[in-house]
Amino acid sequence: TGSSGFVGSHLTRSLLAKNWQVAGFDLSPTNNSLEHFFQGELSDKGAISNALNEFKPDVIFHLAGLIKSNEPQELYTANVQATVTLLETVVESNLKPEIILASSSAVYGLTSDTKKINEKSPIHPVTHYAVSKAAQELVALRYFDAGLLPVKIIRIGRKK
Repeated sequence: TGSSGFVGSHLTRSLLAKNWQVAGFDLSPTNNSLEHFFQGELSDKGAISNALNEFKPDVIFHLAGLIKSNEPQELYTANVQATVTLLETVVESNLKPEIILASSSAVYGLTSDTKKINEKSPIHPVTHYAVSKAAQELVALRYFDAGLLPVKIIRIGRKK
């Protein structure tokens, strides 16, 4: 998901260079010349189900989401509810692809020493974006802990 975005387009090129068979799912096919591309919203279970049934992925990189909005509800809809819809649809498809979920280092909150942050550091999200990403992680962990899907979470950060 999010295959036409910044990270998604770079990941797509990298996977194709390694001879992976890649399908994209995004709102628009911007910068996307994939043989298998599915246009749709993550709120549309039918579009997701169609893509899953046609492509039958072994791995799903869930990169779609919203970073900025003046309306906090949009962040929760795009980052949390869309993840619930995606994961529920995957479970209903009876497929068991590995889910790689892209979260954010924003879940750690504000800190002056980023060198001390690691995956065992406590989270303390201070923006709606960060809270939505922390909630997205919890949703994904629920599917993992229930034994429904193999999920891995990566927290993407930027260097200062």
